[in-house]
Amino acid sequence: MHQSLPTVLRCHVACFEAIGGVRREILYDRMKTAVTGEGATEGIIYNRAVISRVSAAFIRGHAVPIGPRPFCYIREDFFLAPSFLNLDDLSAELWHWLDSVSSPRTHASSGSSRS
Repeated sequence: MHQSLPTVLRCHVACFEAIGGVRREILYDRMKTAVTGEGATEGIIYNRAVISRVSAAFIRGHAVPIGPRPFCYIREDFFLAPSFLNLDDLSAELWHWLDSVSSPRTHASSGSSRS
């Protein structure tokens, strides 16, 4: 998947439309579009273009600390499925997985589910 700035911003909009609103925080997996580095004194250095757009929507962006693997759930549960025919097939399978597997489960940190 492309991780260019326009693509990432389009993905934000698609996500917000899919969940019916915006969230107060977004967690980034240190992709270079969102995180450009880490300084010795200033900590994580964010891509100003992404953070300024996210902040304009009253959202705080955070990067995953080095070590934790918060995205392993989707990698290890969804992407272990058979291969996908094309992007449309992947999208259809992802929506099915979200609706039938991921959304109904209780979220570990909030204690709620989306369904």
